[in-house]
Amino acid sequence: MESDLEFGKALVRQLLADEPCQGETGAPSARAIQNKVELASSATAVCYSLELMDGSTIPFRLGVSASYGMVLKAIQTEMTTKLGNRRISWKHLWRRHDLQCDGAFVDVPRGSQRPFTEYLPPRQNHSQPLVLRIVRTRGKNK
Repeated sequence: MESDLEFGKALVRQLLADEPCQGETGAPSARAIQNKVELASSATAVCYSLELMDGSTIPFRLGVSASYGMVLKAIQTEMTTKLGNRRISWKHLWRRHDLQCDGAFVDVPRGSQRPFTEYLPPRQNHSQPLVLRIVRTRGKNK
């Protein structure tokens, strides 16, 4: 009989071999694996649309249980792809800017690991993507 550790390792290998987890490198966290599995189903995936100042939008999807940090990382990845090799200081940006979702500021406690969707305002139309904006905030102390 396999030990719990061996069983867990075998389960992770099986999950990574499945189609939703293709492309994961290294040792992904349980949260990253969960996000990949949730993205495989439209019922557990959330569509976002990042609205830029020039009026263009960048669509991206994450699992319903993605944390605030995962949302920020997805935004960084999508913006880096769109803007090419421009140097962006993400630490500087996130210290001076906040996210708005459908016009309301998203207030997430620092270091929160709870799902990002728990901090969003209630919505009437769930078929439309959540519209996120990066908004400058003055006098913000993080």
